Amino acid sequence: MKKYFLPIFLIVTVALSGCGKDVNIFSSPKVVAGGLTNYGTRTWKLKALFVNNAAQPLTPAQVIYTKTYKNDYTWKDSDGYTGTFTVPNTKELQEVTANAPGGPLTITYTIVAFTPTELTIEYMYNQGTYKFVFGE
Repeated sequence: MKKYFLPIFLIVTVALSGCGKDVNIFSSPKVVAGGLTNYGTRTWKLKALFVNNAAQPLTPAQVIYTKTYKNDYTWKDSDGYTGTFTVPNTKELQEVTANAPGGPLTITYTIVAFTPTELTIEYMYNQGTYKFVFGE
């Protein structure tokens, strides 16, 4: 058993060291938009909310909150808001809320993390940082 330990340890160490690299599978704004919409229509569910990096308990309305993105660059959420979005680069998501009180509202989010199953975005508002984690 001892003679197998070192080779197995080395193989596992090498294999796991490659897993720590930050690989961005979203190489262009168009690919980010495709991932956001799943090249059709995709609904994301709010999983967590942070204000100034402090986790916030989700309200009952936030627990069921969803946002749906479509490949025609439109979006809608479960609160009844609708609008359009653009992806200026691989680290930004810009949304225009068409039916916001007081007229159209534009918010530019920073894409903090984006995998095929999770989207983390944040923006600054009133000297605070708001981070939203969405999943499937």
